Amino acid sequence: MLTIDDNVCRHVWNGKIPIQITLDPVEAAGKETEPIYIEALRFSYLPMITQEIYSIFTGLGVVTNDSESNQEDSKHVWYDFQGQPLKWHYPIGLLYDMHDPRPELPWQITVHFQNFPAGTLLRNPSVDAAQDMFMAMLKQADFLKHGTIKRVMNLSKNDQTQLWQSLLSDRYEDFWKVNNQLVGVVENDLRYIPLRIYLPDGCPVIQEPVSYIEEGTIYMHA
Repeated sequence: MLTIDDNVCRHVWNGKIPIQITLDPVEAAGKETEPIYIEALRFSYLPMITQEIYSIFTGLGVVTNDSESNQEDSKHVWYDFQGQPLKWHYPIGLLYDMHDPRPELPWQITVHFQNFPAGTLLRNPSVDAAQDMFMAMLKQADFLKHGTIKRVMNLSKNDQTQLWQSLLSDRYEDFWKVNNQLVGVVENDLRYIPLRIYLPDGCPVIQEPVSYIEEGTIYMHA
């Protein structure tokens, strides 16, 4: 049975990024608004912080959308770093590493409530959509490891809910109670080790499975 180093997993889980979020000055329409400062978990997603950001700015009287539904309005919120729209379905830590490798913190990004760049970003940047993306990645990883997605599909509805809700609420133990069902494997049952590589925009992608066993030698990739 392959073992998981709990110290490493916990260290990765506890990674956080301080973020300074400023309203687009064009949308502020002359109103003075102070930046919002938050500390986001590296593995979380932008839609997880959107409702809080939306509530703060609307509470300050900032005009956003014309819709009467706050929940619907928040689905049009998007962020950019130095004019580059941030992909909401990427983890926040990954976005920071890709766009701003400098050591200066907090990370300074801009929030927008209008003119959603549908040609650049996936539509519907909601928490539910982020959950769908997360579960899809689990299925992809499961298929690469075992040639089937039975492990993910066999999770009960409660387990699937617990897995996602533990990410939302930063509950490490609850997450791993479920995740252990997915990552605990016997070496001989492992076909490939799933590895997702994120590239800057415009880079061609060549995706090909590579065996982690070559001439009787086992290579472990992280």
